[in-house]
Amino acid sequence: MPPADKPEIGALPEPDAALVEAGRTQFHKTCWMCHGDTAVNHGGVPDLRYSQAITDPAVFRSFVLDGAAEPLGMPNFGKDLTVEQAEQVRAYLIRRALDKKAHPLDP
Repeated sequence: MPPADKPEIGALPEPDAALVEAGRTQFHKTCWMCHGDTAVNHGGVPDLRYSQAITDPAVFRSFVLDGAAEPLGMPNFGKDLTVEQAEQVRAYLIRRALDKKAHPLDP
């Protein structure tokens, strides 16, 4: 079966390098086991590099901190992460999405 097309997400701002680095660290503490090392997902759960949620801080927080997707199996990290840490993870995911746009053949 051919791979499913990935949705194109809109324009993303260039994230601050310090936020990206902090987000990379936080992602690898909290998110990688489900969403893949370096945010490269190969199925099972959403590939966050293509998620519309990363385009809006409030929407991203609703998933990560408020448990919007708990019924679908996404843990609520509201007791584990601060708003600042969630924003760091979002910056990291934006960076990974921009990397994918720039190099679409890379994993």
